[in-house]
Amino acid sequence: MHSKIEANEYNNYILGFIFYKFLSDKEEKILKDNDVTENDIKNLTEDD
Repeated sequence: MHSKIEANEYNNYILGFIFYKFLSDKEEKILKDNDVTENDIKNLTEDD
């Protein structure tokens, strides 16, 4: 964030990051519930 933005504009970015984190955690939990190992998760690509 090199440009100056107002404090009230930060929520636009923060909420997006929080939602992305939620989706990532949810996907990781689903993969682990389906017997996918940590190593397999680290090696996943967009095609998988």
